[in-house]
Amino acid sequence: MQQQLKITLYSANDQIRSAVRAFKSNVCQVLEITDSSKMPRVDLNEEQQPGTIGRLNLPDRVDAVISCSALNSKTEGLAASLGLKQNRNDVYAVVLPEALDWLKNKLDRHGELVLVGADQAK
Repeated sequence: MQQQLKITLYSANDQIRSAVRAFKSNVCQVLEITDSSKMPRVDLNEEQQPGTIGRLNLPDRVDAVISCSALNSKTEGLAASLGLKQNRNDVYAVVLPEALDWLKNKLDRHGELVLVGADQAK
């Protein structure tokens, strides 16, 4: 039996959330952590962080920062600072859909990924 894969995405941006949903399948579960500014959707595996609007409380472990448009210094800075917090040098800022294959390979290797949307950059 194949291992159950899991992606946890921290983002309030609908475009980023939609792009990551491409991973959802019978072998990959996608959990979306979002802010409390919108009504929860029952058709999605979604959790809302109470009391947050736009800016989320990010986890201690992050594997990549995801964008659906060109990278900028804020996005790359977020990836670098999250990597430094974890004493890791492999937290990258990537653009979807161009990085889909890279993310799929990383997910297959690790079994679980924690992603942060570029909308969380200051």
